[in-house]
Amino acid sequence: MIIISGIDKVHWLALGVFLSMLLIVPVFGWMTRNLTRRVFLNTVYLFFSFNLVVFYLVFRAGEVTPLIARSFYVWVGVFNLFVVSVFWSFMSDIFVREQSRRLFAAIAAGGTTGAIIGPVITALLVESLGVSNLFLIAAVLLVLTLFCIHKLRVWRLQNPIDQIETAQHLKHQPKLKGGVLDGIKLVVGSKYLLGICTLMLGYSLCATLLSLMVAEQIADLFPDSMERTRLFSVIDTTVNVIALIFQLFLTSRLLKWLRMSRTLAILPGVFLLGFVLLVFSPVLFLFGGLEVLRRSFEYGVNKPAREMLYVPLKREEKYKAKNFIDTTVHRGGDLLSTWVMAGFKFLGLSAQMISLIAAIIAAGWVYMAFKVGLDYRQRVDTPTL
Repeated sequence: MIIISGIDKVHWLALGVFLSMLLIVPVFGWMTRNLTRRVFLNTVYLFFSFNLVVFYLVFRAGEVTPLIARSFYVWVGVFNLFVVSVFWSFMSDIFVREQSRRLFAAIAAGGTTGAIIGPVITALLVESLGVSNLFLIAAVLLVLTLFCIHKLRVWRLQNPIDQIETAQHLKHQPKLKGGVLDGIKLVVGSKYLLGICTLMLGYSLCATLLSLMVAEQIADLFPDSMERTRLFSVIDTTVNVIALIFQLFLTSRLLKWLRMSRTLAILPGVFLLGFVLLVFSPVLFLFGGLEVLRRSFEYGVNKPAREMLYVPLKREEKYKAKNFIDTTVHRGGDLLSTWVMAGFKFLGLSAQMISLIAAIIAAGWVYMAFKVGLDYRQRVDTPTL
């Protein structure tokens, strides 16, 4: 979709996603302040399910105009971060440190399995049902997650961490305190959370720069849209299979063997090595290979490890600060990256020069990964309940 819309215009779409995130921050703050956890989670998932029904009606009504397509692009940019962020906030809220180290990779494997099965379902049903009807299937699946949320809440109620938590659950989890902009305040006031922000920005910068360079290479070498789609499909399938193997068999062991700091440093280390190689040989094979490794390690290793960073925090930080980082900071990094790339192109920088700059960013990211990992270790040794 980016290639068809024009790679040189992607920074405007990124701006639209980022501004939408900024509008959501105070709404999210109001919800967490005025709704219990149960009502809040149900409201979020029902709201996005309703959105899918609206898009079903819009896409079914007639021709999809550029405005509708751009609106859907922005909505997806918000949805695929917001819902996932809320999900992981819930996970970090109900599981303690040892459980998270053992289970988060396996939980992430559920997401990867869905990423593999989803396109298969789409391919099998799109011809017989049509594109618009797939929105209804997605809406139903999203509603079914409410049953899973209920079962997990009941499980935590039956397996409390301590007597204090039992009392809190008997009161149906009190509403979170503070104002509508507390997520921002919590992040600004915590060196630990600012460190996590830096990790997110490092990932967004490196990943977006790489993705745009890959898209340019593919656009130049594969002018036919079907060929591009087929190549992206191969990349997606390869990424999901590798990530699933990591999540099921390797990530939990890496966290145990290497500890948090070294595990967090794996992905920026891959970026650093890959960008250095691209400085000397900017060919599609290396671009594509690094893109596969980037996404495989992000979904398979880095994402579960990064979610563990929130486990020792207070509930307000798990929901408010985490959502601000996962949505606004993440999309802010994407926005910055697209405008940086537009600036690089305006200056006429080559792929080798852009790779060199990205390698320097990746080196700083490696340093921050070690620092945040050590801070996490100190927090789990003296947790804040």
